Amino acid sequence: MLVIKEYAIICIGLFSMFVNSINLDVPLIYQYPDFPTGCESVATVEMLQYFGYDITPDEFIDNYLDTISYNDSRIGSFKNIFDAYFVGNPRSTGGWMCNPSVEIRAVEKYFSEINEVNRSPVDLSGTDFNFLFDELIQGRPVVIWMTIGYVEPTEGDFCGSQYFTPSHTVVLTGFNKETNKVYICDSIKGYVELDYSLAKHLYDTVGRKCFTIR
Repeated sequence: MLVIKEYAIICIGLFSMFVNSINLDVPLIYQYPDFPTGCESVATVEMLQYFGYDITPDEFIDNYLDTISYNDSRIGSFKNIFDAYFVGNPRSTGGWMCNPSVEIRAVEKYFSEINEVNRSPVDLSGTDFNFLFDELIQGRPVVIWMTIGYVEPTEGDFCGSQYFTPSHTVVLTGFNKETNKVYICDSIKGYVELDYSLAKHLYDTVGRKCFTIR
């Protein structure tokens, strides 16, 4: 049984120390039934739509996402295949996952195609959870890696590549210091209020994987 010790939010970021709560109006897109394993791209499109870009998950996946088959002989040659490709098909229940770098490259390709020069995706992986609140205060939601149902993750290995299961990617949209909650746009569960301590624990455990658009 997972036991999380409750404690108060300590916001040590430059901006978030002065703000008690915020919740950005990120549009919700449900991944079922069309993208049963495409949570990473759905979350990315939710963030893109928040910034006003006219793109759908179908367009994003079909035109910009790098994917690779389970049976591709190149898989074993990568230090971590999930940094290079989405493994499988996000439209299939048998699809797997990818890491932030894959989604970031897809956004970069999209921005290049539409000649977007004022914004770019920024890899925040490794950032302390509290510092992500600064992004929110400045109007920037953050795509973060967690787990389906917010359960304790299990580490695995696929042809030498580390992963965590059941992997799930959501959009961090806000926080409330008084209630000790964070707000999440979840393509499976909808809009979620999650205990800060649990959100931070899961974010840390799966490797502090995240990115935003600046």
